[in-house]
Amino acid sequence: MSTAETTQESLQPRRRDASGSAIAGRLAGAVGLVLLLTCPLTYLLAGQATGLFWMKLVFGVAATVTYLVTNGDFFSRFGGARGSSSLALTSLSVVVVLIILAAVNYMVAKHPKEIDLTREGVYTLSEQTVGVLQRLSQPVKVYAFFTPSDREYGSVDDTLRRYAGLTDKLTYEMVNVANRPDLVERYSLQQNGPRVLVLAGANDARVKDISEETLTNAIVKVTQSGAKAVYFLTGHGERDVADEREAKGMKLTADAVRGDGFEVKTLDFTAVGAATSGTAVDIAPSEKKPTLSVPADAAVLVIAGPRVGLLEPEVAALSSYLDRGGRLVLLLDPDSDGGLGGLLSQYKIALHNDLVVDTSPVNQLLGYGAAGAILKPLGEHPTIDDMAAPALMFMGRSLAIADGGEAGVTATPLLGTGDAAWGETNYKSGRAERDDKDTPGPVTMAAIAVKPTNNVDAKATPEARLFVAGDSDWVNNQLRDVQGNPDLFLNVIAWLAEEDSKITIRPKTRAASQLLLTGDQMNTLVFASMDVLPVLLIALGSAIVLLRRQR
Repeated sequence: MSTAETTQESLQPRRRDASGSAIAGRLAGAVGLVLLLTCPLTYLLAGQATGLFWMKLVFGVAATVTYLVTNGDFFSRFGGARGSSSLALTSLSVVVVLIILAAVNYMVAKHPKEIDLTREGVYTLSEQTVGVLQRLSQPVKVYAFFTPSDREYGSVDDTLRRYAGLTDKLTYEMVNVANRPDLVERYSLQQNGPRVLVLAGANDARVKDISEETLTNAIVKVTQSGAKAVYFLTGHGERDVADEREAKGMKLTADAVRGDGFEVKTLDFTAVGAATSGTAVDIAPSEKKPTLSVPADAAVLVIAGPRVGLLEPEVAALSSYLDRGGRLVLLLDPDSDGGLGGLLSQYKIALHNDLVVDTSPVNQLLGYGAAGAILKPLGEHPTIDDMAAPALMFMGRSLAIADGGEAGVTATPLLGTGDAAWGETNYKSGRAERDDKDTPGPVTMAAIAVKPTNNVDAKATPEARLFVAGDSDWVNNQLRDVQGNPDLFLNVIAWLAEEDSKITIRPKTRAASQLLLTGDQMNTLVFASMDVLPVLLIALGSAIVLLRRQR
């Protein structure tokens, strides 16, 4: 018989001696050892001796005792040099692995770093928000009144943590209302009211619908010193900035302008103060025409869809406003130029008497038919450089850059259609058919014009700025949020008001799968990923080693 055969036979009795209870005991011993060694990690994660800590400690001791009872030869095998060294090496390996795990978890907890792998960038703050935070010059305090049991607690806490991570000027606190009745009373908080309070100095803003857009706008609101005023002209059938019920209203757009940190006002040239006792006028008409003016605090004046023409003194007031370096938005629908055709010609812009028809399939897919024109940028300009989606104008007219005009005026086309569109001159028949009388496509539907005001007395800004579009529907309540429309209008207002930091693509509602967890659920997930799973893996590995060694 060979030496190898003799050795094999000598090993066989040992395999038979390993009973089922001994094997089970060795498995229990491996698990018990790992449970005991990882108890400090559990305590470190929780910051206290929680139920999980005591459960691991008890089960670890019980499993270790089970091993010792079912493997009575442990001490005799341990006494051997080979057994002692193997057990010592195994124990040392387990301890080293646990130390490394604890060190990595500690470093991650002290220096958290997020990597946004979502396609839509759900967890990445926009450039606008980053710019606002980096320009903060005063401390901002945010109170978020949520308890760990609230569904929104985790997402709100994560969002505010991202904000605070970009600047040391912003701090936040997650507040349990029951623990801070002083804040509730001080700021008159209501049960169903806004749950996020933003404070800066003596200013405060409340946020009800939690999103990056509303939170950033609240920070802008409390930190800015004096909001610029954007006026909307009324009295000529323009779109109503207070109407939120009708599709043709413009309240959603006005609210967005407010949200960007501007003050929204209305201007009616025909409105005068109430007559007081002693007021006297000549009843007979006077040959002297009254002088009207745009308010001095008007950073931008918007005229959206006038249905009747402005009076001559009103047009003169607009011309004088531009001469002083005013900023004007004109949204003029087909069949009505608001009496502003002459003023536009001075700024090298001509309106066409047509209706833009677009046979592109995109507008059909959006449900707006051929009267919905899909517009793309025509060159480079701050208002359109970062447009992620085309704008859409509905039932609009085309315009063009004209010759002549005042000296120093520079007019530039901004947005236009593709080759599939044209300006239909016989649009009142209800059917469009391209012919030689029509304006050939592609057509321009939005343009800008600028004029220096260096030689004008009492100038407000160095240059006049004018934005003209052949449609006012794209800013109404129905179309305001379609495609790139909201970004376009807000960018135009920001450019006219010289608020370049606000020219950007605003945060959108991103389509992404989200899992909403409570605070307790988040804690469970943390323990499962950082404690329970590593413990099970190490225990399984140790058990395999022990089972192999008994053979």
